[in-house]
Amino acid sequence: MAINVVARKLLWGRAGDQCAMPDCFQSLTIDLAHEESDILAAAGAVIGEEAHIRSSQPEGPRHDPAYPTEKLDTYENLLLLCPTHHAIVDKNGGSAFSVDSLGTIKRQHEARIAQSIGPNGMQRRVIEERMTARVLLWEQKIDLDNWAATSGQLNMPVPVLTDERYNLLHSASIWLFEKKWPRAFPKIVGAFRNLDAAFGDLTSQVSQTMVPRTEDLWEFDRVYKHLHRWDSVEYDRLFRLTQEERFTLYGLVIETTKALNYLIDCIIEELDPFYRFDSGVVLMRQGDGLMHADLHRLEYSERDVESGHLFPGIEAIRRQVAAMIKENVHNYEGRVMFHLNSDGTAEQ
Repeated sequence: MAINVVARKLLWGRAGDQCAMPDCFQSLTIDLAHEESDILAAAGAVIGEEAHIRSSQPEGPRHDPAYPTEKLDTYENLLLLCPTHHAIVDKNGGSAFSVDSLGTIKRQHEARIAQSIGPNGMQRRVIEERMTARVLLWEQKIDLDNWAATSGQLNMPVPVLTDERYNLLHSASIWLFEKKWPRAFPKIVGAFRNLDAAFGDLTSQVSQTMVPRTEDLWEFDRVYKHLHRWDSVEYDRLFRLTQEERFTLYGLVIETTKALNYLIDCIIEELDPFYRFDSGVVLMRQGDGLMHADLHRLEYSERDVESGHLFPGIEAIRRQVAAMIKENVHNYEGRVMFHLNSDGTAEQ
């Protein structure tokens, strides 16, 4: 496991970005990616350390074999310390500081911070903590860290989805649709609503165009292959329909990726400046799944954000696809659409 966004929000917020040891009050800077932390430390910033009250290592300070493994990296088992006091607390296997004594130090420090920020500060902190918990739940529902894999399946020449990912998309879409959001974060709320619209259209297109091929695999339905008797006119109609539906799906994957990254930006702006600092944006994958796969970074342009013209809706994407393949239905390549749907891209 690793320390997630909720545990980090609780730990740093309740500690007031200060070392928890009595009479220290050292202001701390959050530990960033290794290179950034080195630069800040060299400039004189004190890097906060998320110390474990109970070590995960059998020979580590205050290791408790009975303590649940899944709780080792949670807020309950963490204490915010400056490097000096972290070293003191863990010295000699942590023999000078018991689990109970560190718990008392943590509670007393957090009580001082709560008193210093007052009722209004406490109310704001509670709202931020709950919103952070919902952000983590959203990450899990949508399987955010594996969006490249999900988009890669949908962007194959013949799109496929494992049954697990098919069900995940639909359950995440329902979750987004039914949620109410606190008004304290207007940009985040707007970004979630934008994502809800994009995700809803994406899952609807998946439902309408993909059929089960095996017990655990869904595949895009190429309707022209259902023609049982040769009819050139009917074949051309079905082939064009297949192309239109295929590249509408592709356009929705593009737009959903943009919506995901816009939401990440809004979370950074309104809730957590260091959200996904190490992992960054989500990437869209496309390729045949065997010989090559490209990764694309897709984001709304500044003009899109300023004007509020974000997800255009499935009908706008359908019109764009129909217009682009009108003259070249057999040789149309989605990459053309990709560039038209994206102001700036980075490929790997």
